[in-house]
Amino acid sequence: MQPLETRSNAMQTLLIPDILSEIFIHCVPDGSLSVGQSSALSFAPLNLSRVCNRRRAVSLSTADLWAYVCVEGVLTRLPNKTLERVNVWIARSRSRPLSITLCIRHLSDSPHDMSKPHDPIFEEILSVALSQSSRWRNLQLFVPPQFKDILFSQLRTGNLSSLEEFTAEF
Repeated sequence: MQPLETRSNAMQTLLIPDILSEIFIHCVPDGSLSVGQSSALSFAPLNLSRVCNRRRAVSLSTADLWAYVCVEGVLTRLPNKTLERVNVWIARSRSRPLSITLCIRHLSDSPHDMSKPHDPIFEEILSVALSQSSRWRNLQLFVPPQFKDILFSQLRTGNLSSLEEFTAEF
């Protein structure tokens, strides 16, 4: 009898890339994973590409794995790698419809805090997301009110033919 590891590797070799891609798609979290979190490296789709060369090739070529982009954080405190990861996610999703969630809050949750801090990382992430408006399938925005005009300007003028679901809270 073959050791379990050898049998497992043999099973992976037998799976054609299309079936392996479908299995990978079912491994992706339901949207609770933010690309900016360091823990994102431990979850699909990133962890799928770290097992072996074959899995890496399949996961990187499966655009649907990368079609969900979630950014969570505190304004002015987003990790520097967040923008880089958003760009990687969007590039790997190729032309697939995107589900984008931006959940950014002020450091102070006080409704009396009317300051409008400047955050170049979030502004770049927002610019990248807006540039993909023709691919938006689902858009969820939970952002500070100072970004409302920028977002609604895009919603009024952009190509939103793929948009199926929209949620906004400012």
